[in-house]
Amino acid sequence: MIPERGVSYYGVAYPDRAFGDFDEMLEHGCNAVLLAVSEFDWWFWRRNVADLVSAARDRGLRAYVDLWGWGKTLAGEPPSLFLMRDVKHRQRAASGSYYNAICFNHLGFREFLVQSMEKIATEAEVDGFFWDEPHYANSRAHDIWPDIFNWIAPARNGCRHFDLLVGTDKIREGISNGVPVKELVEGWRDELASFLDLRREHLLYREGGI
Repeated sequence: MIPERGVSYYGVAYPDRAFGDFDEMLEHGCNAVLLAVSEFDWWFWRRNVADLVSAARDRGLRAYVDLWGWGKTLAGEPPSLFLMRDVKHRQRAASGSYYNAICFNHLGFREFLVQSMEKIATEAEVDGFFWDEPHYANSRAHDIWPDIFNWIAPARNGCRHFDLLVGTDKIREGISNGVPVKELVEGWRDELASFLDLRREHLLYREGGI
C-alpha cells in the first residue's frame, strides 16, 4: 500500500489562492495533491501550473498532475484542444459512426501526450501523472445480461455495447464463430505489448523499483 493521503484539486489557476488550501490539506493529514490540468490549462496557464506544483512541493505535499479531459479519451469535462484540431481521428464505432473523443490508437495523439508529459515533468517538476480513466466513448449504457446467451441488439445508432467495451467487433465475432479463447487472447498480444512499452517510462512505480 502506498502511504499517501491526497486531495483532487480543480479549477484554481492562481498559486496565491491555493496557499491556504494546501495548508488546510496538511492540517487534515494529507501529504499529496492531485492537480487537475486540462489541455487549455497547460496551454494558457502554463507558468501558473508550474508555480502551483512548486507551491505544493514547498509545503511538503507530493504534487501529481491529472491529465484532465485530454483528447476526451481521458475523463473530464474540459474541452480538448487536440480534438478540435483533429476531428478525423475520433473514436469510431463498429457501425461506422463517430464519437467526440480521440482514438487512443492515433499515433499523433500518443505523441502529443508523451511530449506534453515530458514538458510538464521538466517545467513543473511533478512527482507523477494520473491517467484519468482512459476509456472508449459510449453514448448510452445497455443491459449486458441477455437471456441465456444472445448478443444485445445494437442501439439506435448501430453500436453494440460489447464492442465498445473491448474496442473492436473482432472479439464478439470470434466468440460467435467458435474461435478458442487462447486464440482470441493471442490476437491482442502485439497491441498489448506495444501499449505496455509505451507506458513503461511514464510509470511512477516501475517493476524492480524506481
